[in-house]
Amino acid sequence: PGLREMRWYRVTGFDGLVRSGLGVEEPPANAENEQLIGTEQRMLAIVPGLTFDKRGYRLGYGGGFYDTFLAGFDGISVGLCREAQLSEDLREACVVDQHDLPVHLVVTEKRVLDNRVR
Repeated sequence: PGLREMRWYRVTGFDGLVRSGLGVEEPPANAENEQLIGTEQRMLAIVPGLTFDKRGYRLGYGGGFYDTFLAGFDGISVGLCREAQLSEDLREACVVDQHDLPVHLVVTEKRVLDNRVR
């Protein structure tokens, strides 16, 4: 509590996921399946959001958990978004704070926006 840290677990299938108090299907806490971020070479994080903009900034639920995670993540981060939910510029709408970090890729049903090249 208060640290905004998340623990990561390997998921090999959807059977066995448990609904959290927030209604999210999650893997059960199991030390055998826990993954230490940065210990594997090719890591991919699918980052949830209510909306993303074309630069990869996201509007989430305001807890800062994913921003804390992205600050130390060396893999590729991807935001999935329907084209209709893609925002033009969240910074212009004043919903992006200084600590907010964009994802590398935003993927919609129509295109992939690559934010690794700036």
